[in-house]
Amino acid sequence: MSLVLMIAFALTSRVAELWPRDLDADSAAIHVQAAEQAGKNLHVKEGATELLLALAWTESRFDPTATSRKVGAKRKVGSWRSTSPAGQGPWFCGVVQTMAYYDWNKCLEMRDISKGYKAGVEELNYWLDKTHGNVIQALNGHQCGNIGPTTACGGKGYGARVFALAQKLKRRPTS
Repeated sequence: MSLVLMIAFALTSRVAELWPRDLDADSAAIHVQAAEQAGKNLHVKEGATELLLALAWTESRFDPTATSRKVGAKRKVGSWRSTSPAGQGPWFCGVVQTMAYYDWNKCLEMRDISKGYKAGVEELNYWLDKTHGNVIQALNGHQCGNIGPTTACGGKGYGARVFALAQKLKRRPTS
């Protein structure tokens, strides 16, 4: 087995072990592969795959049908399996909850796991460029918009939590 395959297998195993209620081994492999492909274009020096996987778990528990939508005056988040529009936009969709704005078809496209991670990379790159490469501030921007990078998402510590999960995934198993 090549080194690249061994590393991918080890990461897949860590994902499945860390979040067994959210992913079985086969689903973990699909997410790892999609995150690895998309992560090649993320503007970080290392750990792109782990960062995307931690973001996907935090945002959707790896559910590609996860949709954040307005229902009345409230925002609701969760699985929306229908292909009919969920509530009102703007919508945040897919495994990493990227913004589809008011385009429901774009939201539906993000149900494709690979496209969802790719859209996540595009959005994170926007925030990474805006925050001069500061990963935690970029994650806060992803979560809270323009107030995120400077306010740590109102003190929620979102970016630091996602980053800590990514670091946990990067650690090699001790056994």
